[in-house]
Amino acid sequence: MNRLCHLWMALLVLAGGANAQWMFQDATECFTTHPPNASTVVWGDVDNDGDPDLFVGGGSNSSVLYVNNGRRLVDATAAFGLATLNTRNVYSAQFVDFDEDGYLDLFLLTDDGHGFRLYRQLSNHRFQSVQNSLGIEFFDRIGSSGWVDVDGDGSLDLILSNGPTRGSSLVVVENRDLELVENRDSGFLTGSGAVGAIAVEDYDRDGDADLFIGGSGSEPARLLRQEAAGYVDWAERFGIPRAMGLTGAVWFDYNNDQQLDLYSPGDIESNCLMRGTATLGIHGLVQVTDPQSVPPADAGACYAHAVDADMDGWTDLFIIKSGARGCMLLKNEQGHSWADVTRLAGLDPDLPVMACAWADWDGDGDLDLALARGARGVSLFRNNTDGPHEFVVVNPVSNVTLAPLRGCTMWMQFEAAKAVGSTYPHAAAPGGDFARVLLVNSSNYKSGQGNLLVRWPNGIESRYHLSELSLGTTVTLVQPPAPPVVETMTESEPAVAMPLAVSPNPFNPTTTLSYTLAEAAAVELKVFNLMGQEVATLISGPQAAGAYHISFDAGSLPSGLYLSRFTAGGQSHVSRLLLAK
Repeated sequence: MNRLCHLWMALLVLAGGANAQWMFQDATECFTTHPPNASTVVWGDVDNDGDPDLFVGGGSNSSVLYVNNGRRLVDATAAFGLATLNTRNVYSAQFVDFDEDGYLDLFLLTDDGHGFRLYRQLSNHRFQSVQNSLGIEFFDRIGSSGWVDVDGDGSLDLILSNGPTRGSSLVVVENRDLELVENRDSGFLTGSGAVGAIAVEDYDRDGDADLFIGGSGSEPARLLRQEAAGYVDWAERFGIPRAMGLTGAVWFDYNNDQQLDLYSPGDIESNCLMRGTATLGIHGLVQVTDPQSVPPADAGACYAHAVDADMDGWTDLFIIKSGARGCMLLKNEQGHSWADVTRLAGLDPDLPVMACAWADWDGDGDLDLALARGARGVSLFRNNTDGPHEFVVVNPVSNVTLAPLRGCTMWMQFEAAKAVGSTYPHAAAPGGDFARVLLVNSSNYKSGQGNLLVRWPNGIESRYHLSELSLGTTVTLVQPPAPPVVETMTESEPAVAMPLAVSPNPFNPTTTLSYTLAEAAAVELKVFNLMGQEVATLISGPQAAGAYHISFDAGSLPSGLYLSRFTAGGQSHVSRLLLAK
C-alpha cells in the first residue's frame, strides 16, 4: 500500500512538472471594484496607452470599464462617461473603431428590446451614443454579429444575425455620417432566414474579408467569398455541412500549415473541423474525418475560442458550454489530437462561465484569462507560463491616425518554424484584442535570423528582419503609404492565349473548356482536385493559332470543386469547375 502511495505521488509530480506551464493563478484581487453580475467580457486598449483594458457587461446592473495600469484594473466607468449611459441588460460586447478615428468604440448586444447599442469614443476619452435610425424592434436576441465592409466604400458595416423574428433575413447596417441606417441593397443576404454564428476572416488571403455564416438547422451554413462581382457562396463546393456553426465558429490554423482552418463546436452532428487547403493558388476547405484530429463533441451548444494558452506555437481551444454549464481547455497536440487539460491548468471544468476574453494584461508575454460568471461576477486568471517559446507581438497602425489597423495579414518566419496571423475583427477569439497579433515560434530552436512579411490593407507588402522586431516584446509597425499610381503608355505584346472559358459551370457530367491562341504555342490543359492531385490531362503539346473547344467528361469523378490549369506560351490561367451530380 505504501508503495502504491509513493507511486501515485510520483505520477502526480511528473504530471505537474510536465504541465507546469499550464497553471493559471487567480488574480481577481487586481480589480478595484467587483460588479455583482457579469454576462460578458472584452479586452481593448481604450485609453491608447498600449495596455489592454477590460469592459465587463452586466445583466440587470450597469456595466463596468476597467483601465489597466499594469498592476491593477481600475474602475474608470465614470471617467469615460459610461456611468450616465444605458449599459444594462448586456449579453455580448465588442470594441471596434467603427468611425476609424483612432479611438475604440463600444458595441453592445442587449436583450431589452433594443437589440444593440453603439457608443462612440470621442477624443476626450468619453463615450456618446450613436443615433440608431433602423426603426426595427428586436423581440428576440441577436444571435451573432460581425463588422465588415460589405459595400466596398472603405468603412465598416454591421451584420446582424436576425431582425424582428428568428425567421427574418440578416440585417446589414451602414454608418452614414455617424448614423446607423439599414442597407437594403445587400443582395447576397436576400432570402436568408435564421442563421447561426457569423465569423469574418480573409480565409483565402486575397486581401479582402470573407464571411462564414453558420447554419441554423432550417438554413444551411454558407461561406461567402468576396469576389470582383460580389459575394459568392462556396459552402457546397467545399462540402461544408449544412448544420455547421449553429452557435459558434472560429478561424485558426490548428496544424501550423499557414492555411486557415474553420472549427464549429457542438454535438456529434454539428461538431466539425474544416482543414484549409491550397491548390494552384486557390484556397479551399476539406472536412477532417480523423476522430483524433477533431476536438471532442459536447452534448449541447458551445462557443469556441482559439488561443495559444501555453505559448508553444500550437493554437489551443477554450470551450464554453452554453447555459453556463462549464468550460474546457483543450491542448493542441501538434495538430494530431486534443488533450483536456482544464484541471491541470488550474481551472475548474464545472465553473459556471458565460463568456471569456484573452489578453496579456500584465505584459509578461503570455495570454491571461478573464471570465464572466453571471451572478458570481468576473474572475481574472493570470497565466504563469513557464519558459514560453520565442514570440513577437505585432501592433499594426495607420500612418495617418496611428489607429489600430484591421485587415492586416502577416507571416513570421522564425529560423525553424512559421506563424501566421491577421487583424480581422474575428481573427482573435471573441473578447480578445484583435488589434495585436501574437506570433509564436513553435520550435525549440532559438532564432538567429528570421523575417516578418506584412500585407497591409492598402495592398503594400513590407518585410522586416528579425533584428528590427525585438523578440519577446510588442512591436508597433506603421503602414507605409501607397505609392502614387503612374499611368504609362507602352506597346504591349500580342497575347498568346485568351483566358479559358468553361460552359456549363456547374456541370453534370460534361462541360466544354474554350480558349483562343493568337499564335502557335505549346499548350497544356490539366484538371486537379482540391488535394492537388491530377485527375485529367486534356491537352499536352503544340497547337497552331486558332479557337479551341475541349470537352471534359467527369462521369467517373465524385461531385465537388475541381481546378483546371491552362498553360500556353509561358502564361497560365486557373479556372474553377463545379461538378454537381
